[in-house]
Amino acid sequence: MKKSAFILTSLGIASLLSSCQNTSPTLVEPIGGLGVKGADTSEARAYTVSSSASVDDLIDLMEKHQPALISAAAEVERLRAQSVVDASLPDPMVKLTAGDMAETAAGKVEAMIGVEQKIPHLGKLSALKGRTLEQVKAASAARQTISLKLAYQLRNAYWSYYQDHQSIGIHQQNKALLNDLRQSVEARVAAGGAAQEDLLRISTEIAKVDREIIQLRRNLATYRATLNTLLFRPPSSNLPAPRYSGATLSNQEMHVVANSHPEIRQALAQMRAAEQSIRLAKLQRSPDFVAGLSYGAVSSSGLAPSANGRDQVMGTIGMSIPLWEKKNRAVEASARSALDAAKAGTSVVRQNLRSEAASAAADISAQQELISLFDKRIIPDSKQAFELSTTAYSNGKSSFTDVIDTWRQLLNYELQQVANKASLGKATARFKYATNS
Repeated sequence: MKKSAFILTSLGIASLLSSCQNTSPTLVEPIGGLGVKGADTSEARAYTVSSSASVDDLIDLMEKHQPALISAAAEVERLRAQSVVDASLPDPMVKLTAGDMAETAAGKVEAMIGVEQKIPHLGKLSALKGRTLEQVKAASAARQTISLKLAYQLRNAYWSYYQDHQSIGIHQQNKALLNDLRQSVEARVAAGGAAQEDLLRISTEIAKVDREIIQLRRNLATYRATLNTLLFRPPSSNLPAPRYSGATLSNQEMHVVANSHPEIRQALAQMRAAEQSIRLAKLQRSPDFVAGLSYGAVSSSGLAPSANGRDQVMGTIGMSIPLWEKKNRAVEASARSALDAAKAGTSVVRQNLRSEAASAAADISAQQELISLFDKRIIPDSKQAFELSTTAYSNGKSSFTDVIDTWRQLLNYELQQVANKASLGKATARFKYATNS
């Protein structure tokens, strides 16, 4: 055979192998809704937040902009693409042999070219792909878990922000009330009906209110920064005034068992992945195969009279020998340990979520009762007591100390009611996280 013919044959085989490759740029369709493509997470920016945005609206914005969620979504895409790799055969090998080669009766072998394909046990490819697909499910559930945790953190910070924001408003209202009261005291002092120390006392109380407002504004800036960080905005960006919305959970929701919680689904997917690892470990005892085809170019100018230059075509087949049983047993033992850990982890997660849901439900019920009690009885009674003491002081029938005491009590009750509402919001946040609601 002429060398040019051999070269052309070699190029033909190489072209055939190259044409078997998938040239499509998209191997796997991206998972809908994960928002990986086109996401700009280079730097936080002060995007617009509606002045009427609720806590749920803020959570929706966080879902779109939070880099931690984008990173988790990218990990899902990575594993999903890896499942295609794990289900594919390894690339074939092409071998070219040339040099001083053997001479046969048909002539001297000038060169040989061959192609070999490793063919793993088909069950191994299936188990490997199955394990990766379960890892995809686990990663997807992990992303949803991150989303739930971030939503819980945002709700928790939102209600702290609400408490301080409302407390500032209450203190400002009470400062205005004290200023009005000071005018009344000044009139009584001028008329000789009150002592100068009453004016000093009220000035001191106003100063205390100013001190509380300063501290609350400092805390408010901290919670604003926390919220903006979760929203992936500059820490000092403006936020809408927080709004109160009471929890409206039905009896069925209060006793829900969240088996669909992403933490549980993640643990279950990890269990199934471990089961596939055990299956794969068992299959390591099965041989893999190698199939090949070789072509040899033979020269017709051999020494033997029978030299006719007939080329050689040969097929080969081989198999691996799973000889090292100690290694195989260790791989299987490792996979079984991973399964045991995943099972135990699933039980722990389920129990913790049930406990957290029950605790949060009890807190919600208690806070709702407290809020109702403060609204219907405690605060109205305290307001009436303050009005009566103010009237009695104006008529000279009560001391200024009584006025300040009843005012301070009213202020504390108003602040406690704000704290009750914030605690209800935080308990609802815990319940929503534990029940994936």
